[in-house]
Amino acid sequence: MGLQRLDGYGFAAYHCAQDPCALDVVSEDGPVLQCPTCGHRTDEPGRGLLDDGFDIVHRQWGARGDPHAWRALRDLVGTTATPSNPAATRQAFVDGLRQVAGFDLDTAVEHYQYRRDLDHGGMSGGNVDIEWWRDKGVPLLVDRAISRRPVLR
Repeated sequence: MGLQRLDGYGFAAYHCAQDPCALDVVSEDGPVLQCPTCGHRTDEPGRGLLDDGFDIVHRQWGARGDPHAWRALRDLVGTTATPSNPAATRQAFVDGLRQVAGFDLDTAVEHYQYRRDLDHGGMSGGNVDIEWWRDKGVPLLVDRAISRRPVLR
């Protein structure tokens, strides 16, 4: 997948999961992004857990329930070892999302799923944007988890 530096509007596409800082480009090859506050780099190996996929976040969510679903998914699957292939890694995130948000990403035809437990206010509070997860959320998680798997020697 590779990380794009900017979104379709010319803004930073991602921010650090530790703070709201936009990531700076330190290398155009890839590109490699770095948080100016904590120093996290996107080319650093992780711990080999699905939690590694959550190190950076898209700048924009689809609906107000998405950040809450993101945190719930991280809490649910974060300590699971990252499978060695992208398809199995994707399936782990899809299965977790089914548990926290109540839909199957591969078969859902709706655009949104309302979850009372993810409703923290606002006009779209509790709504989870299925298309956002299909097009941005899960692909980012899979890419980050796989790319951050430590190389076993």
